[in-house]
Amino acid sequence: RSPPSRLITYDLSAAVEPDVADELTSDLDGTKDKEPGRPLAPRLSQPAAIWTDVQPSEFSSVTMNGDIAYVNDYDFGLVIFDLTDPRKPVKLGKTVGCGEGRIGGYVADGLAYVGQTFGGSIVVSDVRRPAFPKVLGHYWDGEWNEYWSRFAGRGRILYAPRDGAVKILDFSDPAAPVFKGTFNDVDGKPLAAANPCVWDTTCCIAAAYPNECRYVLYDVADPVKPALVGRLAIPGSTNTVVQMACRRGRLVCVDGMRLRVLDAQDRASPKRLGEITLEEMKRVDARAKLDVYQGNAEAVCLVGDYAYATFCDDKHTTTGFLQFDLSDPTHPRFVKMMDPQPQGFYAGWADFYGDCLSYGPFLVGGNYGQIELFDASNPRDPRPVGNASRWFQWSCGVADRGLLFAPSLSGIAIYRLPVPEPLGGEPVVAGSN
Repeated sequence: RSPPSRLITYDLSAAVEPDVADELTSDLDGTKDKEPGRPLAPRLSQPAAIWTDVQPSEFSSVTMNGDIAYVNDYDFGLVIFDLTDPRKPVKLGKTVGCGEGRIGGYVADGLAYVGQTFGGSIVVSDVRRPAFPKVLGHYWDGEWNEYWSRFAGRGRILYAPRDGAVKILDFSDPAAPVFKGTFNDVDGKPLAAANPCVWDTTCCIAAAYPNECRYVLYDVADPVKPALVGRLAIPGSTNTVVQMACRRGRLVCVDGMRLRVLDAQDRASPKRLGEITLEEMKRVDARAKLDVYQGNAEAVCLVGDYAYATFCDDKHTTTGFLQFDLSDPTHPRFVKMMDPQPQGFYAGWADFYGDCLSYGPFLVGGNYGQIELFDASNPRDPRPVGNASRWFQWSCGVADRGLLFAPSLSGIAIYRLPVPEPLGGEPVVAGSN
C-alpha cells in the first residue's frame, strides 16, 4: 500500500531532440497521431536527482512556490522540500494531514477533529474562523484509528476508537493532547471493535463480538472519568462495526446484518424495541445490502420518522441509501432502496455512498467524489438540490451551526449549508485546511 516514494528531478536543459528511434517507439505504442508538422517532444536524459523517502509514503502531487516544493502525501499529509539546488533536494519538514480522512464527525468549542485512516494521527484544527481554519496540533501514539468507527466526545475531551479500545483523549491544550484512559466493560477490559455515541451526559459504546453485540452505557458528566451505568448484550452474529444514530435516548443501530432500535432512556435498563434483518429486507428488494465495503456497515442517520443507511455492493455498481420507516419503533419497516444520484460526478468509485448525516430537513450524502445535499422535507422521497465535488471524499464529517466540516485527503473542507428550511442550493466552500 505504501512503498517508498521518490521525488525525481530532471534537467530540462539537457533534453535532446527526438530521433528516428523515438518516432518508431511512438508508432509501436500506437500514439503517433500527432498533428502534421508538429515535432515529437524532446527526449529527457537520466534524472538529475532522486530523493527517496525512507518512511512509508505515497507522494501524489507537487506544487511549486519559488524554490519550495509542496508534495501531497496521499497517506500521511504534506511534505515540504527546498529545491534551491534542484540536484540536491532538502526535506524541510512534514505536516500531518488527513490521510484518507475517513474518521471525523466531532466538532466542539471551535475545534474540529479528523483522524487518518493510514498512520493513525488525529488532527485538531481551530475552525472558529471558518474561512481561515488552522491546525493546532495532533495526537499520535503509534496506533491506528478504527477504520469504520467515529469520534464522539464532550467539550475538548475526545472519545476515539483506536486499535482495540475507545480511548479518552484530553485536548484542553490542543498542541499537547493527553491520554486519560479507555472505556472498559464490567470485566475491566477495553471494549473492542467499538463505536461511541454521546447525548447529554450519556455515552453508549456499541461493541461487536463474534457471538454477540454489547451496548454499554456510561455517565460522562465527568467526561474523563466515565461511570458504567447500564449494559445490554444481545446474542447473535455481529461481525461488523455498529453504526449508531440517537434521538432523545432512542438508538438506531445498523451493522452488516440488521437495523435495530434500542430504548436507552432508562440508562440502567436499556432494552431492544425492534429490529429488521437483512434477510427480511431482501424480500422487499434482493439488492439490499448492509456490509457495503470490506464487510462493514457504513452510516445511518435520522430524518423525521425515517432512517437512512448508506450502502454499495462489492463492485460499486449498486449504491445509495436504504430507507426505513421507524414510525413504529417496535416494528421497523424497510421501505425501499434508493440511488438519488445514479449518474455520479465521477465514474466507478465515485458512485459509492460511504457516509450520511441529517441536518434539519436535509440529508447529506458522502459519495466518495462529492458531497451531495438532498431536501428530505418529504422523507419518503428526498430530492437532490446540490453537490460539491471534493476528491476522495470518504466522510460527510459533521454539521454544526450551519457549517459542514468534511474530512478529505487534503484536510478539512468547510461548507456553508442552507438554513434549516428546504430552500435548496449548492453547498459553498467556506474554507479549507
